[in-house]
Amino acid sequence: MLRAAYVPLCEEEARELEQERQADRERTFLSWTAGVKDPRQAGKVLYPLDAILLVALCSILCREEGTCATMHAFGTLALPVLRRV
Repeated sequence: MLRAAYVPLCEEEARELEQERQADRERTFLSWTAGVKDPRQAGKVLYPLDAILLVALCSILCREEGTCATMHAFGTLALPVLRRV
């Protein structure tokens, strides 16, 4: 079995690696969805698109059926909790 050799990083490499790790920790779901354009008509929007995407993702991860009705039911219960997180 081959073992990877431990190679110590110089101070600059260690600093760059820590900056990358910090940037990864600062990424949020909202920052990932910020570039998604909302094609809906402004007057007909009840919920922001990022909230809809978050509820859809969470409902799928929680093994809901994936239908609009089950996502709506999940969102009705979960969105107040998710907004606090």
